[in-house]
Amino acid sequence: MIRQDFSEIPPTPFLMQVLDIKAKIYLFLWERKDSLNVLNINWKDLAHYYNKNTFRTTLRSLTDVGLLNYEEDDEGVSIELVGWSDIDE
Repeated sequence: MIRQDFSEIPPTPFLMQVLDIKAKIYLFLWERKDSLNVLNINWKDLAHYYNKNTFRTTLRSLTDVGLLNYEEDDEGVSIELVGWSDIDE
C-alpha cells in the first residue's frame, strides 16, 4: 500500500470552498456527532447553517449511499452516522 503524505493538505477554509454541498454537510455532521456517532439537530438551530430543504435533500442522498440513517419530526432530525467498520466493501 502506498501511503500519502497529508502534511501539506490545504487549510480547511480552502477545502470548504471546493467541496460540494454533500461533502460540506457530511463534515458538518461529523464535527457535531457524539461518541456513538449520533446527533440531534433542531430545525431552528439548523437554519443558522443551512436551508432546511437543501439539508433534507442531502440527508436523503447520504442515506442512499449508506453513510447515515436519520429520522425527522416536527422539531428536528436525529442522525446516526455509519461507522467505517459498518460499510460493506
